[in-house]
Amino acid sequence: MKSFIFNNFFEKTINKFKYFMKPTSFIYYNTKVYFPKNSVIYEKALNEKVYEQDNIETIINLISDNSFYLDIGANIGLMAIPILKSIDSCTIISFEPSPNSASYLKRTLQDSGFKNRWHLIEKAVGSEAGSLEFCFSLKALGAYDGFRYTNRMPMSGKTTVPVTTIDIEWTKQEKPRVSVIKIDVEGAEMEVLKGSIECIEQEKPSILIEWNMKNLQAYDCSPDELVHFADKYNYRIYSIPNFNLINSPKQLIKTMEQTESFLLSTTNEIEEKKLPSRRE
Repeated sequence: MKSFIFNNFFEKTINKFKYFMKPTSFIYYNTKVYFPKNSVIYEKALNEKVYEQDNIETIINLISDNSFYLDIGANIGLMAIPILKSIDSCTIISFEPSPNSASYLKRTLQDSGFKNRWHLIEKAVGSEAGSLEFCFSLKALGAYDGFRYTNRMPMSGKTTVPVTTIDIEWTKQEKPRVSVIKIDVEGAEMEVLKGSIECIEQEKPSILIEWNMKNLQAYDCSPDELVHFADKYNYRIYSIPNFNLINSPKQLIKTMEQTESFLLSTTNEIEEKKLPSRRE
């Protein structure tokens, strides 16, 4: 019995030691990135070497010189740092409201060499300004936080966060050239688009968007809405990484079984940019 108690105590002590010894920062593109212990985003970055490489390469190829890139749902900054490192004329505005991620992203930005062209707005982005209830999970799972509980990860609690729109923030910046918008907000992507109409109509930016069936269900958002939006504002939808053109809601739904990353692009932009396709 004594041996069991000792072994149990020893095992718990070792586990606690392992936990506190786990990293909370790493060097990514020569930039120190901070993150919560056990971060799923950090683990994914380690496994992939370049986090979401297909999306990163797409963004880099689409960003115009001396333009803005809007990073909506920035998490710990891994979709911003490679772009800042690769394109020295690009300015990035990252939006991150989650209490699980914003403080780490802020520290990364402040310690980086990109402070003059990388800005953080600690607000959610939606269809109109105000404040909304926000669901959050464990710190390590901050990538899954959002307005609605999607059942993808356990929920730890709720808070209230300030909400802005792309059009509001774009106007505050005196309506600069915006070449790319990335939207990854766990199902509220259509709400972000609704609050960016003026910017979209004037700038016609490329839009890299997460379009995940489970997330959309939490918002009662039909996958068809992306097709209707693209038709209304003269965009084409391409799947990533293969850049297959999506011609119908049925095709979109079928493609969502293989990927959740899609590109909204103006006519002929894919051909003009000569983006690399990963077709087999």
